[in-house]
Amino acid sequence: MLTEKQLQNFAELAVRVGANMQKGQEVVIRCDVNCQDFAHLIAQKAYEFGAKKVHMEWRDEKLDRINMLNATKDAICDIPKYQTELWNYFIDRKCCLISISAEDPNKYKGCDANKLSAYQIAFQTARQLFRNATMSNYLRWTIVSVPTPEWAKQVFPNDPVNVAVDKMWDAIARIMRLDTPDPTAAWRKHIETLVSRAKFLT
Repeated sequence: MLTEKQLQNFAELAVRVGANMQKGQEVVIRCDVNCQDFAHLIAQKAYEFGAKKVHMEWRDEKLDRINMLNATKDAICDIPKYQTELWNYFIDRKCCLISISAEDPNKYKGCDANKLSAYQIAFQTARQLFRNATMSNYLRWTIVSVPTPEWAKQVFPNDPVNVAVDKMWDAIARIMRLDTPDPTAAWRKHIETLVSRAKFLT
């Protein structure tokens, strides 16, 4: 598990380097309910560095699974209009997007494959404009990951859950340079190095 200081640094890294949030910008945090503490930490950091407003777009993968198992295909593929209007609102406000990726890799295991495929097509069709805005970098965006017990057990199947989760945190700490005194400065230096090498190669 990360120390409190490392968690603070991780949240700052997501805001200042990953998403490169600008002062006065609105921020959207997309997060499963099981990661609410880290999402709230990112929200606080966003305000500390000048966010105008923070929106939280909660997900609930357990409810997603319940819906997939029980709702009809027509019902599950009916993407509500308010959802597309919300995405359009984020585009219009040119919000900064921070997604926390922490899903159970097997959350749809045993679900109807045809229903799942139909839902994914419907969902992606409904959010095409929003996807275009992120993939074109019209909106600033980033994705950060935090370990979940389900994900950790997939990576370290032979360890007890708590040990597997700790190992995942250790791996994330190394990858994200959270084991350095100033991860934000370390990442900016790393980015400068990559840009310099890219220029040399071209």
